[in-house]
Amino acid sequence: MSKIIFLDVDGTLVDFEQKIPESAKTAMELAKANGHYLVLCTGRIYTGIYPWLLEYGFHGVVASTGAHVLWDSKEIFHQYIPREDLKKISATLESCGAAYVFQGENGRFADEANIRKLRSIMKENGWEFDLDDFNLTILEEPYNRDDIESGLYFQAEFSTQEIQKDVGGNVQITGASFGAERAFNGEFTRKGVNKATGMQILLEHLGMERKDCIAFGDGPNDLEMIEFAHMGVAMGNAVSELKEIADMETESIVNDGIYKGFQKLQLI
Repeated sequence: MSKIIFLDVDGTLVDFEQKIPESAKTAMELAKANGHYLVLCTGRIYTGIYPWLLEYGFHGVVASTGAHVLWDSKEIFHQYIPREDLKKISATLESCGAAYVFQGENGRFADEANIRKLRSIMKENGWEFDLDDFNLTILEEPYNRDDIESGLYFQAEFSTQEIQKDVGGNVQITGASFGAERAFNGEFTRKGVNKATGMQILLEHLGMERKDCIAFGDGPNDLEMIEFAHMGVAMGNAVSELKEIADMETESIVNDGIYKGFQKLQLI
């Protein structure tokens, strides 16, 4: 029987050098040949997914941590963060000194002050920073938009938990999935919209059930995805809290984790 396989991108399918391991490519090709469906399930906005990754012919995409869902390149769900909540997020992140960007179907947006902060952070880490590479537009009030799905923040002076308490219950704050300071970097999404939300919508659209669902992930924003799936698989490089709730653990991304996981589950 065909399964629908949800794959997180960064740290799960794409390594930290922005490449797909050859073994993962082979696993995906074999799984598709066996009649299984492959779906990207990512915190990235759809336009922020690597173009070369989309060329692998995924059947569907759950983007922006569940806020944007597509099947066969056709949109079936899209939800945004209301302006009043964006203003609250902006005020909170300003108060804790973070650099942040809003993101949605039309790209990423930030004011000049945050652009300067981002340039400084990139320079400190030895990374190039280009507005075009990030599809980033400078706006005076980026929170005054109706097309924002989620956002990213960096180098906050407060922890994830402290930021969550301040922004209130309409917004979900999630820490980054890797890095020594991941508790002070992360993403924000609309409360109640997560990867599991997008998965459920896609299953209903296809007339499939949770028992047909397998998911692979590694980070904090994969928690709902792994819990929702009938078989939730944590990568060997996953954060500890994800491993604790997963049904199975595979090898790390650099040790052929996707291929070995597909093998163990008899998908290939």
